[in-house]
Amino acid sequence: MTLKIEKIVSRKTAIVRLTGRLSVEHLEEVLNQIKLVEMPMTLDLSELSLVSLEGVRFLNECEDKGIIVANASPYIWPGCCGNGRRGSTDDHECDSFGLVRGSGPGEAAGTRV
Repeated sequence: MTLKIEKIVSRKTAIVRLTGRLSVEHLEEVLNQIKLVEMPMTLDLSELSLVSLEGVRFLNECEDKGIIVANASPYIWPGCCGNGRRGSTDDHECDSFGLVRGSGPGEAAGTRV
């Protein structure tokens, strides 16, 4: 499976655009790219065609850590629509990654597209 990761950085924000298919083997590289960004950021999912269950969990955790997750098709990631996307996050693989970005999930949720 193929995933393209593109970073767009301006003075105040950064966008990490994911294109293709997001699966478990890509999560470490996406995380590494996120960690390199030292400013408020957005994950742009407009070009994703498929997301694995592990990928969905990863995106949920990113949002919980204050990263804005935007432009996903509802069938790929229902979280973008704010319609009860998940239950407990206790078993997410990305809990151990230590993501800390943005102001907080409450503010990020208000800016999702």
